[in-house]
Amino acid sequence: MKERGRHRGIGACELVVADRLRVPASWSIGPHRHGFHELVVVERGRQAVVARGRTLVAQPGEVLFYPRGLVHREWVDGGTALESVYVGFHWAGYSAAGMPEHLSDTGGRLQAILTWLYGEREAYFPGALAFRRDMLRALLSEYLRLARQREDALVDRVRAYVRAHLDRPFTLDELAGAVGMSKYYFIRRYRALTGMTPMQDARRIRLEAARQLLLSTDLPLKAIAPRVGVADEYYLSRLLRKGLGVGARELRQRSRGA
Repeated sequence: MKERGRHRGIGACELVVADRLRVPASWSIGPHRHGFHELVVVERGRQAVVARGRTLVAQPGEVLFYPRGLVHREWVDGGTALESVYVGFHWAGYSAAGMPEHLSDTGGRLQAILTWLYGEREAYFPGALAFRRDMLRALLSEYLRLARQREDALVDRVRAYVRAHLDRPFTLDELAGAVGMSKYYFIRRYRALTGMTPMQDARRIRLEAARQLLLSTDLPLKAIAPRVGVADEYYLSRLLRKGLGVGARELRQRSRGA
């Protein structure tokens, strides 16, 4: 995305509405869509939404984002009245890849900015429109920052899971379930972040673990293979040659100066 002004990646944006929602536990609204993007910060209660076949539930301090045109259905979850503050806006710089539909407002900055923006929604003074636009830009900048932090954490969580279960095979469905994502969205996001699919990265971690065992122990390949979750020594040997360009014996010889 193009850089404009002081806000990297935000681009042109315009406020449409800033408001509060206070509804009883019985509230619900059927499938609908908006002609603008919408961002909601839950302050009290739990807000549930179904969109794209997935159900998301946001608790106090969590945020929901609905892209323009997204069909979604909402209701109050948990039997407690719901309070939230929300904003609708047009955004020329919108990119689906950079805006997850649910995240946590770490530090409470989104709620603070959005509450402030709501309080200034009808203010009239010289430069008021530009002032509200700058607040909207700050809101979107913080959302993107939180999204990047969440994505960094995603890679760390996946790699930690792989290393904790290194001695057995696992499926892509299992990895996606461990981080609470649909398989296809998980693949897209992981590739965008690392340049690899989750299973390619898992294979890289297995090979690195095998390499370390080859260099630091005298274990034969048939003993190393089950420790790194590979079916047998022959398959591990092929993976080593493909991934590292050398076999187990040559790798050890090089490390020991033979």
